[in-house]
Amino acid sequence: MNRDDTIQKYFQKAGELTVSKKFYRDHITQLFLWMIKADAVKDDITSQILSLRRKGKMQIIAKQNGVIAGIEELSELLAKHTNLVFIPIIMDGARVEKEALVVQISGESTQLLAYERTILNILGRMSGIATETDVLVSSIKNMTNAPYLAAIRKTPLMMIDKKAVAVGGGLTHRLNLADSILIKDNHLGLLQKELGLKTSEKAAAEAVIRCMQSNAVYFEIEVDSLSQANTLIHAFIKENTKLKQSKMMAILLDNFQPVDAKKFVNSLKKLPVYNSLLIEGSGEINKTNLADWAATGVDIVSLGALTHSPKVFNFSMAY
Repeated sequence: MNRDDTIQKYFQKAGELTVSKKFYRDHITQLFLWMIKADAVKDDITSQILSLRRKGKMQIIAKQNGVIAGIEELSELLAKHTNLVFIPIIMDGARVEKEALVVQISGESTQLLAYERTILNILGRMSGIATETDVLVSSIKNMTNAPYLAAIRKTPLMMIDKKAVAVGGGLTHRLNLADSILIKDNHLGLLQKELGLKTSEKAAAEAVIRCMQSNAVYFEIEVDSLSQANTLIHAFIKENTKLKQSKMMAILLDNFQPVDAKKFVNSLKKLPVYNSLLIEGSGEINKTNLADWAATGVDIVSLGALTHSPKVFNFSMAY
């Protein structure tokens, strides 16, 4: 398996984020039911007072350029939980220009009005995330050995946020805590206290040993210093000699400076175990310093900004 395939295997879970998968279908259903309950769509007093009776049609129109996401989800949800007829004009992943017609929806006027905000919330958030991801991916795609961009778990709407990142060309990373092993600084801190270890480096080494002696074939560990990172490598190499088949370890460089990350990556490339290692950069990475990180040689750059603070895509709804 080449390096790109390995990254896709462990960092891209987009194949699980489709309505054909019960896990994802249940997730978006629970989210949708919570949203419509919170918005009291069954008790829209405005429409009730106006005594609207006729059927109608509305169009969702893009008011900016960008990438569309959320079509698959809304097609499933509206078909299962409303009487509305949802007709996509643009499909997920398509780039649109301002004033493009994206969706037509028809049905009873009261339902159109009641579900309007929930529909726009889902479509707007997912398309906003997909658009931001696409912009950042495009900004570095022509760089030599450009890294993949990935989301993290700062995802208020969980799986649909991750799906939107994938639609925009990014990696989902872990979907939840059960997905794969990721040992972070708090894990190491608690392990250090529990075992009475003198340094975080010793805790990091112990974490590597436990993972290498487990049934896991892949694990990731976060480090916040070169000292910790080098300790991981030494422990990994030592444990690797005991195995018939090498395991795969990812090292998450948290809040490193790009210059230090580059030196570390260059040192790893000289090691025989390099092909058993993946390197991820994270922490305070954004559009202003992304190019610097892309030049470090890390395999993946993960950005919380993709999902914790995206700009909602601007749509208008016309009746």
